[in-house]
Amino acid sequence: MVHYIFSDKTGTLTQNIMEFQKFAAGGISYGKSNPAPFQYPPGVTNVNFEDEKVFEIIKNPAHPEYSAV
Repeated sequence: MVHYIFSDKTGTLTQNIMEFQKFAAGGISYGKSNPAPFQYPPGVTNVNFEDEKVFEIIKNPAHPEYSAV
């Protein structure tokens, strides 16, 4: 469940684009400030998230950070 969403409007007035790049869960920040562009499947828009460790966590229910993420 999402409790808060914080966003930075820098650039949205000129490009009208907001991208999901980072999030925090359990006091740990995931994602990068300047992720490399990535081609997502059709239907996935406004996402530019890059952080391999979060994908490793969600694939492993035994990981100590799994429930937070």
